[in-house]
Amino acid sequence: MTGNASLLLKGVRNSDRGEYTCSISYSEGTGEVNIYLRTAAFSAPTFTLLQGILATHASWWFPKPNVTWSDYDGKVLLGNNILTESSTGIFSVVSTLQPVNNSGTYTCSIENNLLISISQATITGSNVSWSTYFTYSTASSLLASTYLITTTSIALCIYYLI
Repeated sequence: MTGNASLLLKGVRNSDRGEYTCSISYSEGTGEVNIYLRTAAFSAPTFTLLQGILATHASWWFPKPNVTWSDYDGKVLLGNNILTESSTGIFSVVSTLQPVNNSGTYTCSIENNLLISISQATITGSNVSWSTYFTYSTASSLLASTYLITTTSIALCIYYLI
């Protein structure tokens, strides 16, 4: 009556997104669950500092992201964002922030409805160092049928384009 049914997808592409149905049969009945596969592409941003301008670049993002800058205290700052879409629908992100302090810490968030990249860039003199982490959006629900109780998640597949 209870158990685990796993689905492993390899070589996932953006064109694979959509709804899939999983059917399970056993001696006392059957069960069915629909899973919606979502896809995303991303790359970690890099940072440069030149003449008081802090810039970030991330080559691969899908779906289209938003970029937000904030200072150490969390105050939102106005950056200049340029998003360029390739013929394959992948976005390149370039964002600049100016002026910046030569001893400040800034946070750059690049996010879409599937994932968030949060980078903390620290400026020391004419150098910039940074660290980045990612969070992924998933949703889960508990589906029950007369014969089968199954836990399912909306699948999130991340693909990285080289």
